[in-house]
Amino acid sequence: MNASFRESIEKELLTLQHVKQLTERDAAYINNFKDGTFGLSYLGFLLYCTGRNPRGLSILNPMGLRYFDKKNIFGISVYRREKEKDGGHLMAVAPRGIDSFRAVNAFAKTALETCPQLKGKFFYIRFLSLEQFRHFLAHGYSPVQEQPWHETAFAEDETFSYSILQLSEMFNYSDNLHRHENLYIKSKWNRSSYNRFSNFLLQHGLEWQWGEYSVSEAKQIVASHFKMLGEEHKTIGSMPEDYWNLLESDYEKKFAIVGRLCGKSRDIPTSIFVGEKISNDKLAFYCCISKRSQNLLNELGIPRKATGFGALSTFALLNVFAEAKKQLPEIETIDLGGSETPELNAFKRRLGAKNHPTYWAVKQLV
Repeated sequence: MNASFRESIEKELLTLQHVKQLTERDAAYINNFKDGTFGLSYLGFLLYCTGRNPRGLSILNPMGLRYFDKKNIFGISVYRREKEKDGGHLMAVAPRGIDSFRAVNAFAKTALETCPQLKGKFFYIRFLSLEQFRHFLAHGYSPVQEQPWHETAFAEDETFSYSILQLSEMFNYSDNLHRHENLYIKSKWNRSSYNRFSNFLLQHGLEWQWGEYSVSEAKQIVASHFKMLGEEHKTIGSMPEDYWNLLESDYEKKFAIVGRLCGKSRDIPTSIFVGEKISNDKLAFYCCISKRSQNLLNELGIPRKATGFGALSTFALLNVFAEAKKQLPEIETIDLGGSETPELNAFKRRLGAKNHPTYWAVKQLV
């Protein structure tokens, strides 16, 4: 089989000092640089450096690559943009360290010298802080809007940025919350959504339960979600394969749980949540996906326009926040990551999320 464009680039990049295949052993290095930001974690690298996406397929390096020189670290990937038929562009994910700009800039120069097929392609750097972003712009890089990653989401899931939730602003803490007997929800919108889906469960003889994590069930939920998005023509950039490394990883610090709808002779995996602590009191969720299509109602044997079903996502999220607090009592903040669409961004804002932008920079490799 002929090597993909990405594989041909990776073969040369792996000859460079400090560039290696990303493996779980790198989690310890990444953890030393964690600063509470969404992109910088082992699971974050698995998601954003993945070699499973057909637009950047790498059989030899399915998890992607990483740069680590003991003082600086970042993930490395190669993808083509959605409407491009071949080739691809180099990407650095969440550079951090003593002099991350120098490390990234030197890597770009050496990568081009080593991989002449990158000439004329673009080098994207994502998950930058505002300070980093300004520094890159001051040294010849451009904002990603000048070379958008996607025509409707110029910075993929960093295009919109309502993402940070404070649990103390969402719930009234009590022993009941810790025991998960009841949720004292502060927001009227959240409380209404929670109650609507609770009534849906009651009306149809169903219960919401947490089950043991299953990779196969998690993949089935994600695949079903993307099938629904495709049918509704709402797929932007991401593909189900992006999540496979994340879901398959048995990383010991992964928070992973499956929500199920259960009733008489019915037990249907419905929601998948996967995350990792990105600071002592902050949990990032890299996968928050629920089966929301009418097909789920068909599986449950429920009429297609059942009242309250549309509140499933909010109900599941509120429950998983409480469950995360129960399992990890130190957690005070949830980071849901950004959004590709204004609709998803608005949903997170109604949920209670605060704006927390991160940035992309880009330059052409010449």
